[in-house]
Amino acid sequence: MKTIIKPATREHSVIHCDFTGEKLDMGPPLTLTLDFAYGSDFDGSCLEMHLSESGEKELLAFIKEKLTKQTKETFAAEIDSLKQDFTDNIDIRDLASIDFLDKNISLHKYLSN
Repeated sequence: MKTIIKPATREHSVIHCDFTGEKLDMGPPLTLTLDFAYGSDFDGSCLEMHLSESGEKELLAFIKEKLTKQTKETFAAEIDSLKQDFTDNIDIRDLASIDFLDKNISLHKYLSN
């Protein structure tokens, strides 16, 4: 026989952007997770941050600024492959993949310029 000692209560929480402090009503559009590996000063540690769209743009601008020329060229080279996948998915009418590939192409273009 199951006897309930303490009835369960629902948890209520609010998530804020870790960069801007902005309240995220629908949840974070970006969750950034950093896993520190062997050789790092923080080996074994994990850091998770929730970002709003404006925080996401700040982070991408920072990353774009720090990328090497070689990395930008690699991203630019990957665009052709992504475009081919995009075309293939249009042919088979895979709408979910088309949307993801389109956004991935846009991200690669942004970071490679």
